[in-house]
Amino acid sequence: MEKLFNDLPEVKSSIKRILYDSACNNKELKEKLLSDFGIELKASFTLRRKKEVTESLLRGIKKITPYGNIICIAGYEMEYKGMRYENEKLIYQVYREFKEFTCIFNLPI
Repeated sequence: MEKLFNDLPEVKSSIKRILYDSACNNKELKEKLLSDFGIELKASFTLRRKKEVTESLLRGIKKITPYGNIICIAGYEMEYKGMRYENEKLIYQVYREFKEFTCIFNLPI
């Protein structure tokens, strides 16, 4: 981060949060980034596994495939559309017979 901000000081004010791989889900690293640079580190939740995830899922989710695809309770794959950063919600959408269904889920951090 120091090198980035030294090379490009104009970007420092626009970086408030970093989303990175779950390999960086480390308490000390998160605390260091926050204390040294005022940047919040968010680690993505790795869903790739050998089996489907079917337990302890949020309402509206039937399963998560071994590849990380979310399937709704109606059996349709949900497409990631974006995120509401202010309240940490992921937005997924399902397309079915020219109708759009939008679902908003809490960000698993």
